[in-house]
Order: sequence, then C-alpha cells, then structure tokens
Amino acid sequence: MLNHFDKNELLNWLDHNSPSRSVQRALSSGYPITILGGFNPLPNSNSPGWIVLVISKSREYYVAVAVDMFRGLRSYLIDYIDWASYTGGTHPLYKGDIPGHAEEHKNLGTIERVGQYE
Repeated sequence: MLNHFDKNELLNWLDHNSPSRSVQRALSSGYPITILGGFNPLPNSNSPGWIVLVISKSREYYVAVAVDMFRGLRSYLIDYIDWASYTGGTHPLYKGDIPGHAEEHKNLGTIERVGQYE
C-alpha cells in the first residue's frame, strides 16, 4: 500500500473521488470522519486499502479506498467490515483513529454489518 499518504491527503483525495455525491456532501459537512485503518483485503475486493467512516446528519457511510496496482486508488461503499483483515501498524492511516477497538474486533474475528448502499 502507499506509505506516503497522510490522513489529510487521503481525505482530500476522497473528497475529489468519493463514490457518491451524498458522501462528498457528508465529507464537507463538518461531522466527524473516522479512519478505521488499513485492511488487506478490503470487503468485496482482493486489494488492500483503508476504510473510512463518514458521518452526515442522518447517515453513516462506510467507504473503502482500495489500492489497486493496475488502476490506482478507487473508492466504493461497503456494507460489512471483516475485522480479521485489519492490518494495523505504526503508520497513522494503517493504525486508524480507534486502534484499540480495531484490535479487539480483529482478535475476535468479527464480521460487522454496517451502513447501506444508497
């Protein structure tokens, strides 16, 4: 995965490449945005990347940002998180904003249903 990205660069990229206009509006709404961390593989993908929780006034969007070596970065909405694929690490993007929560779920092997597609 990319090591030179930081949280601001990832969120800036996501703002310009969000999977929907609703997510793009939520990104600029001022509500909290949480990086859940690095995952390998991401849900519905064979690629590694990050999961970002974007909150709006009425919804939560779980957005995967996949690193595909042939297509580059791409974003899409997900409806589950397989915590067993959480990679963690020392880099803030891989560790995420809530590493204790992520490690606990990884150790339990939790598969969590989240959000809904638009």
